[in-house]
Amino acid sequence: MQKWANIICDVFPKENPETYFLARKYGKKNPTGKLFSRWTNADKTNYKKLSTDRTTTASPAALSSDKYYEKKCWLQNNCTPWEQVIDYWKETSGQRIVDIHNASSLSCIFSEWPRYKDFRGYELVEIDFATLYPGKGNMLFLKLEKFYKEILKIFDRDIKDRVSRELFLKYLHIDNISNECKYCISTILLHALLQPLRLNKDKKPTIADAQTDFVTLVATRNDIQPTIIELKNQFAVRKEKLQPRIIVVGSDWSSISEFYVFCDGLQWKCTTYMKCVDCIIKLSYVYKIEYSQRSKQVWAFLEQYFFELKSEEFSSVANLLSKLN
Repeated sequence: MQKWANIICDVFPKENPETYFLARKYGKKNPTGKLFSRWTNADKTNYKKLSTDRTTTASPAALSSDKYYEKKCWLQNNCTPWEQVIDYWKETSGQRIVDIHNASSLSCIFSEWPRYKDFRGYELVEIDFATLYPGKGNMLFLKLEKFYKEILKIFDRDIKDRVSRELFLKYLHIDNISNECKYCISTILLHALLQPLRLNKDKKPTIADAQTDFVTLVATRNDIQPTIIELKNQFAVRKEKLQPRIIVVGSDWSSISEFYVFCDGLQWKCTTYMKCVDCIIKLSYVYKIEYSQRSKQVWAFLEQYFFELKSEEFSSVANLLSKLN
């Protein structure tokens, strides 16, 4: 916190760093200052709402308002060279995060920052996520193989749902399975351990509902757009919003070969399945949007296990985390 207090005073020289953070001294139990007070107040809310459960550490904008506007205009009207896009995106990241967190809708965000919708837009989300959570950007991939080895033991012991158990035995008990398949099936099977929440007093999704909500399998690339349209229509009938989702292409789960993220007009093709998972977690924090209610516990587990982020608490998620840790 002392670092951020100093940064604030670098940007606003008339400010006193002790106003923002003062380390414990003179026998006091806790530090004082606006930053510490903000942190403790956020903690006390127990992260009940999205707007308060995602307290961030974004640094203040280092650019003057004129420079920020100049680079924002350039980014609105240019997509090449990509190296220049990346440089300007990093320079404007802190102020942009403040702006988009105050935006009224995703469409407004994409209108102001159209590069998000470019085919490499997920790289820009990664930059903003790194501004919010320095040092956490690559954590999912660093922990992935360890996670897979440990979760297999838990699947074998704890999965009771018949269809999920058959899926586990069919795909995860063979040696020549691809990484894409084994990681995809693992995220699907998490729903048998972290079962979907009740949507209302009359509706509780099944495990199968949650699994298909998390990732959708289509046979060919040409099936993607019709599937998205169909899903949007289904959700519109239910008066629900279609949340970010993963679509994979393959004849069955053992042959998936293309991986896509969709979110309110965004369409990104990712190199691996787990990159899709990584993208959705990061965009949910950058854009401050919620996950689908049907698979919410699984997303909460993934962001807590891989990124060590504080988010909404569920007893089943805490139980699974304790088994893995």
